[in-house]
Amino acid sequence: MNSVTVHFAVRVSWWVKPYLIAASLYVRAVSPFLDVDDDRLDGFVEQQAEFVRRNGIRVICDGKRI
Repeated sequence: MNSVTVHFAVRVSWWVKPYLIAASLYVRAVSPFLDVDDDRLDGFVEQQAEFVRRNGIRVICDGKRI
């Protein structure tokens, strides 16, 4: 039986947690003024998640960023 060893790491930048806290506060501040069926808030959350994924999280496998 063969085995493969892989070194896998996920690194989260230092600014991600404060950024998400600020985005959460913004959502809580504006949500009372939006209608229930308003999609702008969902779009905002998706944009922020994509930004954090692109710039704040690094996945490294065997020394190469993936």
